Amino acid sequence: MIQQAPIIVRIIEPPGKLETLSDVIVGAVGLSGLLTLIAVAIGIGIGALRFWLRSRERAITAESSPLTRSAANSDTAGPR
Repeated sequence: MIQQAPIIVRIIEPPGKLETLSDVIVGAVGLSGLLTLIAVAIGIGIGALRFWLRSRERAITAESSPLTRSAANSDTAGPR
């Protein structure tokens, strides 16, 4: 009968820190929380930019409006 080579099994010890279900959940919430904060910050930035641009547009329109000019001139000229 032919002898077979022995089967060698190496037992690998798990790493020092085991990942449990709670570790996985905390990691997932951490990543989604970071993405949520980034999205909120971008939204606030875009909203502030639009608010600032609209206020500048209104100020420029008010300065060049003929109605505003005639009302301002009549106030400084006094009663007629």
